[in-house]
Amino acid sequence: AKESEVEVSGDAVEEKLLDYMLRYDSKEDFYTMLSEHNLNLETVKVKLHDEILTRKFIQHSFSDCEEISGDKLQEVYAENLESFKTKAMVRASHIFISDESEVGLAKITEIRKTISGKEDFLKMAESSSDCPSNCKCGDLGYFSVGKMVKEFEEAVFNLNIDEISQPVKTQFGYHLILLTDKKAEKTASFAEVKDALIKRLKQIDSELKLIKFLKKKRCEAEIEIFV
Repeated sequence: AKESEVEVSGDAVEEKLLDYMLRYDSKEDFYTMLSEHNLNLETVKVKLHDEILTRKFIQHSFSDCEEISGDKLQEVYAENLESFKTKAMVRASHIFISDESEVGLAKITEIRKTISGKEDFLKMAESSSDCPSNCKCGDLGYFSVGKMVKEFEEAVFNLNIDEISQPVKTQFGYHLILLTDKKAEKTASFAEVKDALIKRLKQIDSELKLIKFLKKKRCEAEIEIFV
């Protein structure tokens, strides 16, 4: 990389250094880390310079790729069709009572009696649920089969949109579940994945060129082993 025409500006190094420093809680923590590893700021800048240089060299030298034909893209798409499938998913909210006893059942049963529709449910989820999701009215987001415990999953996947379950017992306690959306299993079309496919194939091509380059360099290198 150093022998190539690729250059790295001082600004690029400073920007990378700042980004690295921001990973620490304070400037003092950053300098403490340097001290603990027997490093100084100039050494770090040299390392960052070399890292940026190496990446730019790789991008500059191995990113070129011949245009990929439509037939080739279609072939890769067909061979990897399973990779483009999205499982059936649901979105649900719940009201959770973290008590598996009869007391917990009685409490959630009373809550269920006060709920006549979606708006009531969301208000009760916010005020009465023991789950941290109460700050989002009980919303659990989207999930597919295998992401929730068996009892919860069986109940939610058998609901219709905007339908509210009866109390469901799991190993954690009792739940009331509101199904808010459903997404059927879907296979992304060729048009939907074409751009991503081109990007990935070009990336693979670049990686193969880099591997070939490194193997050649290793074969040409003069290696001395000092014991």
